[in-house]
Amino acid sequence: MTTHLPPAPVPDADELERLRISPEVAWYLAERGIPFPDCPPRVKTPEPRDEPGARFDPERVDRVLKAFSLLRHTQGQWAGKPLKPDPWQVAYVIAPVFGWVRWDDDADGYVRIITSLYVDVPRKNGKSTLAGGILIYLACADGEPGAQVVTAATSERQAGFVFNPIKQLAEKSPALSKHVKTVMRRVIHPATASYIEVVSSAADAQHGANIHGAAIDELHVHKTPDLVETIETGTGSRRQ
Repeated sequence: MTTHLPPAPVPDADELERLRISPEVAWYLAERGIPFPDCPPRVKTPEPRDEPGARFDPERVDRVLKAFSLLRHTQGQWAGKPLKPDPWQVAYVIAPVFGWVRWDDDADGYVRIITSLYVDVPRKNGKSTLAGGILIYLACADGEPGAQVVTAATSERQAGFVFNPIKQLAEKSPALSKHVKTVMRRVIHPATASYIEVVSSAADAQHGANIHGAAIDELHVHKTPDLVETIETGTGSRRQ
């Protein structure tokens, strides 16, 4: 016998303001049975609800979370278990970034409004796992032909701290491993001619750059803006 439970109530406007959660994301959390996080960020950019043509698409968020659930942890006590983002990661990162869309005539469809994300959290809060799941989604499940996705840092070793878990996820997740090929510095998705690779210099990032997504690790240790600016300008021909 199963019991159907109604969605959790959405907090009132004052509480949502305290939590820094938009009404749209609050509705999504309640409808999907995701607990409301009680760890509001010190700073959060308002969501683009006033952007012309903006709408919140819950199915897009569902698709990202589904992709996460098909990946498997590779280390420690969680090894072999599905990736399940924490409520704060859904409320403050995944739902706002992937949920807000607008119509694009050139693309003949809806595209994401938010295309840049900055996350600043203490160590051991799952930042690399979150970034890895997002990059795998962008390369393998975002419907973008020839997606070039990079992990970047001031050294190849540092960039590897994000890339190596991605490579392990690709190799150890049964739902993904049969669809990708892994080499030393790349995870390749042949069906869409997409890949994820490591870059550690502006020259690396500039080579053939047509970047669909990137994770730039340890931003505070970059001595110059060159690598970041190269990656940003390399996304110019991508609509999302």
